[in-house]
Amino acid sequence: MSTPENKLRELGLELPPVPKPAGSYVPAIRAGSFLFTAGQLPFENGSSASRARSATG
Repeated sequence: MSTPENKLRELGLELPPVPKPAGSYVPAIRAGSFLFTAGQLPFENGSSASRARSATG
């Protein structure tokens, strides 16, 4: 049986290291049937992989 690590290796893929937490927070809170998340940001090579844009007007 293949492991996820072996499959990634077969495909020539490598996962980046897990980034350090940007702060002390609870990543998710459940309220009834809702799950609210916070601090789940896309990081790549230790920095933000996404650039936010804001509307002007």
